[in-house]
Amino acid sequence: MRNFCLLIIVIILFPAFYFSSCAKDDDSDDNQEPTVSDVAFNMNDTLWYGTDLVNPSVLRLNDSIEKRKNPELIDTIVIGKWLNISARFQDNNRLSTFKVRGVVNYQDKDGNVYLDTILRTGLNIFGMQDTAVYKNRLILISADSLQKYNAQQKKYVKAGIKEGLYELRVYCIDATGKVNLDSLKPYTIQILNRQTVKDARVK
Repeated sequence: MRNFCLLIIVIILFPAFYFSSCAKDDDSDDNQEPTVSDVAFNMNDTLWYGTDLVNPSVLRLNDSIEKRKNPELIDTIVIGKWLNISARFQDNNRLSTFKVRGVVNYQDKDGNVYLDTILRTGLNIFGMQDTAVYKNRLILISADSLQKYNAQQKKYVKAGIKEGLYELRVYCIDATGKVNLDSLKPYTIQILNRQTVKDARVK
């Protein structure tokens, strides 16, 4: 009876050990870094303006067709909206995760500038080989003032995000911990308030 029980245990456990070993071998053979392509921020965004609530005027931002023609176009992020990403992620074995990182400036009423870091993890892509995300929300670019510490005044002051050009970086990690080779490549965006965008686009 004991031998029969041992045989059953071996039969049950052997496949688990076998496939676990195969998975480790697959990961150990992975010598390629993941790739990131077709990166766009706030693709096909819209900005409504005007006083006509029935038929408002609409501006279209970050047009995907124009982006394909000219990948170097700078994406516009309107203050008060969510920053989102659209991109394609690929790996010869298995993907793990991706992150978006950047540094933005906040400014108080006296003109003092404060640095703040954006670091957000994207949608779950674990275990996939080739996948795309579309308008994955990352962080709200808030129009509200934030409390920032002023070292000279030794107190917290209100500061709002400063308009301008910023650089974001996209890090993609595979199941073995490898990072995309172009992880240091900057993707330039411009953060503007609604009025600035309207003044620039509406003649």
